[in-house]
Amino acid sequence: MPEHNALEREVAAFLRVALAQRYATANIRDYTGFDALSDNQIASLRDFGLRYIYPEWDARCFQLEAFDALQALLASPMRLKPLVAVTLKSLWRFGRQLPRAIEAGKEVIGAFEATRVLEGRIVDCLREILPHDATVPVSDDITQALRMLPREHFDAFVADMIALMRLLTQRDLLETGFSVLADIASAMEKRRECYESIEIEGARYALKVMDEGMALFDTLDDAAVAAAIEGIAQVEHDWYERIILEEA
Repeated sequence: MPEHNALEREVAAFLRVALAQRYATANIRDYTGFDALSDNQIASLRDFGLRYIYPEWDARCFQLEAFDALQALLASPMRLKPLVAVTLKSLWRFGRQLPRAIEAGKEVIGAFEATRVLEGRIVDCLREILPHDATVPVSDDITQALRMLPREHFDAFVADMIALMRLLTQRDLLETGFSVLADIASAMEKRRECYESIEIEGARYALKVMDEGMALFDTLDDAAVAAAIEGIAQVEHDWYERIILEEA
């Protein structure tokens, strides 16, 4: 395995374990922002993070490939030309809401880029501190690399995660985007000669992410959702602060 990939894999595993720990029910109950969430809802939030934000390595590689393929497809009008009939049907069904709904769907996919950016910055720091003959870092190495990150880089990551969570609460908008993408995915499957398998799989994967994401806060009122999202920001910043303080 190339050195960069080896480092990337270890960083991804470290961040996944750290997320599992900080979203364990016992830790989350220390934050009042989650008071309205049941233990099952906390477990669902944690599982969503482990499944999609910090997935296991093979799933992460598939996610990277699938989202990149889907984003490239959605940005190419010529590649979408065989789906004009679907677009017209959606325009008839959803009217003025359609353009914003499509953008919302793209934003959900794009928000996952934040995790990859954070991982890449940590890997860059590791390459500065590790000996040239060392390709597999230990936990302390990754912690040291995290401390090297400018605070604004971690703040940007948290901001992107919070933006994703807020987007997932816009039920009407995302349901429209979900319906449009579902129509597109079905039409692509009927025109398989025009599309790569990864493009179709990417659409189906994005639908799964959106569906499970919308379900996270489905039974909560607006105030409880807002409190939980603020709680997520606090959990993330507290984790980072503990890492920084351990150095002092």
